Amino acid sequence: MVRAWATGHLRKNDRLAVSGPYTLTRNPLYFGSFLVGIGFSLAARDVNILVVFLLCFAVLYGPVMQREIETMKHLFAEQYSSYQENVPLFFPRFHLPEGLSDFSFERYLRNREYQALIGFLTALVLLALKVDYLAGGR
Repeated sequence: MVRAWATGHLRKNDRLAVSGPYTLTRNPLYFGSFLVGIGFSLAARDVNILVVFLLCFAVLYGPVMQREIETMKHLFAEQYSSYQENVPLFFPRFHLPEGLSDFSFERYLRNREYQALIGFLTALVLLALKVDYLAGGR
């Protein structure tokens, strides 16, 4: 849901996203992915899976977020420095966000976030099958 909410506010490379979840964190899409990964890692009930997930996430997304900072500074030089000062990079600050009305279902579809939803639902089905199998439901 975090990813879907974020995508509905995103206009890639056209306008700096500063509404909705982008008032809480500069990277709500990655934070949403992080929550999904943490959830599935915990559902696996294996601390090794959680550790591997956290390491992979840090190694993969850390550099990506740094590159995006440079891109945003280049594309939106005037706006980004103030935005960067006021909104945390990854872990959100908690307050009621402004700009909720800027969400667009059309942008959600155009940004193809439904692909992440399909992947999430598939993972949920696989997890349910695993739980059923382990419970002896075969």
